[in-house]
Amino acid sequence: MYQTNEISNQHSKTTEPTKRKHEIIGFRLDEPGFNPYEPKMLLKLLMAKDLFQAELPRMPKDYITRLVFNPHHETIMLFEYPQPPKVSPLVGGICFRKFPEVKLIEIAFCAVSGAKKYVGHGAYLMNHLKEYIKAQGYADICTYADNSAIEYFQKQGFSMKVAIPEETWLGRVKHYEGAKFMHCPLYNGVNYITLNQQIRQQRELLLKYVGIEPQLPQDSLDKVTSLAFAQKFSNSKIKLSPPEEIARCCKAAEAAAYVEAGKEYAMSFLNPMPVAEYCSVVGNDLQLIVQKSKEGFYRTKYIFREHVKSILERCESYNGEKAEISLKAKQLVDGLIANFEKYYEKNCGVDGVEDVE
Repeated sequence: MYQTNEISNQHSKTTEPTKRKHEIIGFRLDEPGFNPYEPKMLLKLLMAKDLFQAELPRMPKDYITRLVFNPHHETIMLFEYPQPPKVSPLVGGICFRKFPEVKLIEIAFCAVSGAKKYVGHGAYLMNHLKEYIKAQGYADICTYADNSAIEYFQKQGFSMKVAIPEETWLGRVKHYEGAKFMHCPLYNGVNYITLNQQIRQQRELLLKYVGIEPQLPQDSLDKVTSLAFAQKFSNSKIKLSPPEEIARCCKAAEAAAYVEAGKEYAMSFLNPMPVAEYCSVVGNDLQLIVQKSKEGFYRTKYIFREHVKSILERCESYNGEKAEISLKAKQLVDGLIANFEKYYEKNCGVDGVEDVE
């Protein structure tokens, strides 16, 4: 019915180590003894549906429900324990469909909970999905990605240079207006689950030996060579932010939040909003942005932009685009992004607010 795998995160800040468990669940009606009314399976699929509806507000809710509970689709889900009371343990999911006749996989939905983004959950899910389908003989994954998701898929090895024949996917994969068609080939010689760890170790070797004579020992050279092939096969760019870049982004984010906090349209967003005015599954406000800045959360400009844009997306999804709170959210998001760019270019934080103004 479904497969599970559990690991522990020893770096958790809680007293009890955080455990991550992924499961692959679907209505496999052709399996002997399959019970489509099994309560735990249905509950987890409901959790996946709720996650996709919350994180993909532009997708029709009934369409998400239809695909998640469709016998042709499966969903790989990532659960994290322990969680506070009344907080869903589901932190991410990818809903996909198999086309066994052409050994092709289509990703329908991919989402990570707003409070759990940018910590590696999306990559974890994608890598385990790749190994799961690769073991069944599948060679290609494709999807339609909107503008906000393109960078994520590129980091996972997807490209807009599609290398599979059109007759393989045309008529099978669902087309979405305004989205980009992307393709990721799979390679049998690459273990996607351990790839990041290998690349990280080999990157350290590169940094250690760059420009140093004598030449690399042969065993280290072999590792560096394998890194080049791994990067080629994964078709992804590794981007690690240096400490000075993280500090620059976080200072700019904090300064932007303080400046916007003084605007009239930002009054409703100073603290967590009441459920009646916002969306109950998302906690994103100016107070949280300041907190995240001090924690070093904004490692890149992209992370900051995507985080603040979720304020507007959730407001529009919950209240509609024309609602007063949504119009205020748009002013706030535009102001946050503009001020972030200003303080980022000046390379100054809260202390330099008055000078820049």
